[in-house]
Amino acid sequence: KVVTITAITLTGAAAGNYTAPAPESITGVTVDISKAVPAYTAPTLTALAGQTLADLVFPTGSGFSWNTGKNPLDTPVGNAGSNSFIATYTPTDTGNYLVVENISVGVAVTAKTLAITVSLNLSHELILTGIPPDGITLSGDETATISATGYTKVKWYVDGDEAAGEALGDGGDSITLKATDYDARRHQVLFRGVQDGSAYSKEISFTVSE
Repeated sequence: KVVTITAITLTGAAAGNYTAPAPESITGVTVDISKAVPAYTAPTLTALAGQTLADLVFPTGSGFSWNTGKNPLDTPVGNAGSNSFIATYTPTDTGNYLVVENISVGVAVTAKTLAITVSLNLSHELILTGIPPDGITLSGDETATISATGYTKVKWYVDGDEAAGEALGDGGDSITLKATDYDARRHQVLFRGVQDGSAYSKEISFTVSE
């Protein structure tokens, strides 16, 4: 049976139980006022590709927090573009307003810009001595010695293999190429050294003929 009661005015504004003033024919009425759904505006956050939700901070006092059950804090924000994740809104007055779950919050993700700084030392030109203007060509028992002075941590490579032993001279500052040590074809010599804290390298070719 439905009972309709009129002429009752409630003066309370907060969630809770109230005893309503009853008409003369009713001894008393208890009214339960439920918590209201709060009004909110979901923010849109910005992020860089490669960040996670832990890197994103909601505006102070907004009441929003990430729903870590739906998306843990280590969740990547994704690729550049518009992505969305699940958040929770907690009102200031939780006695009278509900906590709202499963709110979609947009995240505008932009690509990360890489700043690359290249330091060039243009005050020095690497010069190796012992290289004829027309290049090095060896045959028979011929040899050629290439030298570099004023460098530290010097290394020589021939066809990708580091030179060692008798091929090196002057404490490693020079390399002697012997025709008898290589087959008849074009070969590559690579020099590497350090001067004034800067690393230098230079590649030279030589030919062994029959």
